[in-house]
Amino acid sequence: MKINTVIIGIQKAGTTSFYNWLAQHPDIYAPARAKDFHFFSDDKYFNKGIDNLLDKYKDYKNEKIILHSGVNYSYFHSYTYQRLKEYNPDLKIIIILRNPTERAISAYNYFKRLTIENRPIEEAFNLNNEKLLDGHHSKANSTYLQHGFYSKQILALADFFPQKNIKIIFFEDILVNKKETYSEVLDFLEVDNSFRPEFTHENVSGAAKLKFVNKILWDEKIKNKIKRIFPYHKFFNNSIRSKIFLKLNKLNTNKSKSNEIPKNLITELNSVYKEEVEQLSQLLNIDLQEKWQIK
Repeated sequence: MKINTVIIGIQKAGTTSFYNWLAQHPDIYAPARAKDFHFFSDDKYFNKGIDNLLDKYKDYKNEKIILHSGVNYSYFHSYTYQRLKEYNPDLKIIIILRNPTERAISAYNYFKRLTIENRPIEEAFNLNNEKLLDGHHSKANSTYLQHGFYSKQILALADFFPQKNIKIIFFEDILVNKKETYSEVLDFLEVDNSFRPEFTHENVSGAAKLKFVNKILWDEKIKNKIKRIFPYHKFFNNSIRSKIFLKLNKLNTNKSKSNEIPKNLITELNSVYKEEVEQLSQLLNIDLQEKWQIK
């Protein structure tokens, strides 16, 4: 068994929902525990060897497509693409793009809800400060602006995978044309495109109902203290723990609440991405300036 399809990003662009929709297809094997297990980008996993990833695919039943997803793979492309190619040079690659201004704001709100981010939004959105960040998780979670420079991430793909193996879709199309976009991807994967999943949405932006619950769910120090008192990992396997975690996270999210973003900040972010969107439009031959209203 070898993974043959990977969703490589973009962070906060509907990847979790789309992964779950694909997982419902009878010809696609996409275990929940393999979603965003960042094996190819995080050395603490990668250095343990490929079995550390393949262990999550034990229930494989000869499905045609074996799917994996790591939303930060495109961001850490300087080494993840090489690793992906060495693992399987015939991989099919799916990447989901989103208006970079809206993506940055969504990511900030998401990490704010998880209590990982505590800075005011104006302070967090500083490109110069982002470039000084060190450490894998800081770069993965706090580089709100850098994640949105998609051109270099896509251009780098051409050095490792042929164009026929790459499918680019858009978050905005997923929202408006779910069925059509889903069918396009099924065609790309060469499986039955008439199948329709239950179109549920995951990781929807919102505020935490109880902040201390998110602290328990996301703070590694607190989780380790709880483990010492109650070693729950000995009683529940990874799959069950993952399901409990996702359920608690969902229950603790108030989807109706969102942070008000100053209009001048949106204008500033649009100006940051104006040249990038122009370049990306030319690269993909799509008028993204119109699609994303960044001109």
